[in-house]
Amino acid sequence: MVGYQFSKATLGGGYPVVTKVQGKEHVGSIGCLVTDGVRYFALTNQHVAGEAGSEIFTLLQGDGRRIGTSARRSVRSEPFQKLFPGFPGSSTRGNLDIGLIDVDDLADWTAQVFGLGVLGPLAEFNAHTASLDWIGTPAAAHGAHSGDLRGEIKALFYRYRTIGGVDYVSDFLLGGVGDEPLKTMPGIQERSGASSRHGAVGQRGNDLQAIQAWTRAEKRAHRASFTVPSRSNGAGRS
Repeated sequence: MVGYQFSKATLGGGYPVVTKVQGKEHVGSIGCLVTDGVRYFALTNQHVAGEAGSEIFTLLQGDGRRIGTSARRSVRSEPFQKLFPGFPGSSTRGNLDIGLIDVDDLADWTAQVFGLGVLGPLAEFNAHTASLDWIGTPAAAHGAHSGDLRGEIKALFYRYRTIGGVDYVSDFLLGGVGDEPLKTMPGIQERSGASSRHGAVGQRGNDLQAIQAWTRAEKRAHRASFTVPSRSNGAGRS
């Protein structure tokens, strides 16, 4: 964890997510709030949210706090041609890794993302708008572990794995701006002497230690009882 102190006043995108599966802790980040028109959910990764009904916690100033449960609706991957009708790829699946947290109390949440503020307009990426114009489009995020992330789209439909004759692809391959690396593990990069043009990158703070301490305390108690910013250049529109 980078050295951020997450407020107890409100929850939002960029805050840490902590779950336990088979005694092992899974740590990720909240993306933003989403809604189906009836209920509101916190968006994260499916591999972090886990099975439906699993308790989800966050870390606020060193204290573990329940924020909700893993929602029934989630998706790991979908057939590529279902996601992008008309595109070739009958033996290809698109990686989505979408998990939802059914939040306990909406009053605890804000639409703002930690370190980024309010999200801009939705960027429409589909079979009609996908083009090479997207390459070079700026992207930004804030991870509970990685901190502030700034990069750009380097490629579309990156194939990262092939198993049993099926290709698995992601919509975008993200990298650092220009020739700069995308620093996603600031603590390790700082200790190895890696430089950064963004002064906040590279700090390791108390949050990771607090998660570990909280986890140990929770184990004793049980024994006793993861945006694209809005684009103004029109990139990607056909």
